Amino acid sequence: MRIVDNFYLSVAPGLAVQFSRISGIGDKIKSTQYSFANFEACASYLYPLNKHFVVGGETRFLYIGKTNDYIMSLNAVFAVKL
Repeated sequence: MRIVDNFYLSVAPGLAVQFSRISGIGDKIKSTQYSFANFEACASYLYPLNKHFVVGGETRFLYIGKTNDYIMSLNAVFAVKL
């Protein structure tokens, strides 16, 4: 959702699939977990360079309910509008 020019906020629930693999001396251990209680929030600033190219930055917060993990990230964004 656009808040003001070039600034966007979004929130969303969703599902996640997590694949894990541990290896060392001996056998490998693999696991797959499905999580249905997830949440994401994102704030983005996207500056249009011209009709087709956009640059900007965003910060994201992600919660994965199955493993009770919190992930925060700061990203650079480059997009092409077709």
